[in-house]
Amino acid sequence: MVDKYTHDLGRKGARWEEVKRLVFATQTHCWRCGRYVDQSLPPNDRMSRTVGHVVALADGGRPLDLDNLRLEHRSCNSKAGRAMQARLRRSESL
Repeated sequence: MVDKYTHDLGRKGARWEEVKRLVFATQTHCWRCGRYVDQSLPPNDRMSRTVGHVVALADGGRPLDLDNLRLEHRSCNSKAGRAMQARLRRSESL
């Protein structure tokens, strides 16, 4: 299992804020569902904007690589995170 430090790596600090701003400024649609992301929604709205990783950090994805970052709805990002956690739990039980 990926420890919390590794999982959070790259998602804090000035560089993370910079790459998030770039993603928000250059992308308009959720890469998971393909629908438009209303970037004016409040952060706690399930359809608000987030930045997701194409290759999950747990799978070796680079946390600050713009080629690995995409705009997502919060709900799409959460669903993908839950699927990743389930996959990791299954692999730990083998």
